[in-house]
Amino acid sequence: MKELDRVVLEMSLKPFRRTEPAWLRKTCQEAFRQWGPLLAKSKRASVLLWVSDGSELLTWQGDLAASFEWAKYLGFCNTITMPTPEMNSRRSEWRDHMRRLLRS
Repeated sequence: MKELDRVVLEMSLKPFRRTEPAWLRKTCQEAFRQWGPLLAKSKRASVLLWVSDGSELLTWQGDLAASFEWAKYLGFCNTITMPTPEMNSRRSEWRDHMRRLLRS
């Protein structure tokens, strides 16, 4: 593979289940470890951290100082179990977006 000029990595807040500095550091280290092979082939990298569901783009009035509601609908993609027993009993039917991707 030829060297890439720039890689843009995207992730949500879902892997950051706790806010203690050691936990945040561990989570970031694991994410970058998993991205390592791709990053090794790139001159530059950027990280886009998704902190909302996207609806703020529709309601933003251009005020950089305005607050917005973030992480209200985080979902359950990075949990070990699903929110209902019925969904847990059908683990073999889970699709990729329902599975835990970052290992902690």
